[in-house]
Amino acid sequence: MAPLSKAEIENLYLIREYLEALSVRQAMKNVTQMFIRELKDVHEEMIHCAEDEDCSEMIHLENKFHYIILKQTDNPILEKNLRSVIERIERYCNYGFLNIFSHKERIIHEHKYILDAIAHHECDMAERAMREHIVSSYKCLLLNDELQHI
Repeated sequence: MAPLSKAEIENLYLIREYLEALSVRQAMKNVTQMFIRELKDVHEEMIHCAEDEDCSEMIHLENKFHYIILKQTDNPILEKNLRSVIERIERYCNYGFLNIFSHKERIIHEHKYILDAIAHHECDMAERAMREHIVSSYKCLLLNDELQHI
């Protein structure tokens, strides 16, 4: 498989930004205490992984956080399309291991911002937090040396 071009990665992240924003907006229609608890538990595990510098588990938990939100949308079409975009980004860019620990504080903070907005039933804030998180992730990806060689 040929690597993606910089333009293709940019397009995937643009699509991801909008689909993740839609995902959190739709999930907000189905907020339950169990949903909030799941997100809190994953966020707490992310903090522990960051402290232990467990890179692979941190990546797994970051994805799990997003997939919990996606599942809460109860929208299989959105789920299929967003998963496809995320998987393409991960597969072609080796996304998971892009020096995640140099950005661990940012990652923890951004997920907390999303979580707090959901927990307080602030739909617009949750959507904005998700968009900012995806844009921030894209900017970090651009800083990666591997991408510079695509």
